[in-house]
Amino acid sequence: MFLKKETFKYNGQSVVLHQISALQRVEYFDYLASKEAISDEGSESLRHTAQLVRLNVDVNAWLISRSLSHETPECDENELHQTIQKTWPSEAINEAVEIVLALSGMHPKSADEAAPSA
Repeated sequence: MFLKKETFKYNGQSVVLHQISALQRVEYFDYLASKEAISDEGSESLRHTAQLVRLNVDVNAWLISRSLSHETPECDENELHQTIQKTWPSEAINEAVEIVLALSGMHPKSADEAAPSA
């Protein structure tokens, strides 16, 4: 009802992304906290890179699925999460999550924005 939305277009397809709700925001941080930390040991290894990519795709697809659920409330969010991971290219996931974060006011502030004004 009050959530902002924006149409996301990629490769000739489009979906409507929504700002996440207050409850979804809390659930998002719970979801992030539930993920196993990836150690910096062996950060040059291919295994470490693979773990980071998997975590990035998983977390971003989770957030996009919650955003899309406002457009299609009859869809199961967890199934939508899996579908996004299996069918969306990583570039589309990265672009879509940026929109969701912006709509939801969750973009990290840059150093200039975070500095208090005198």
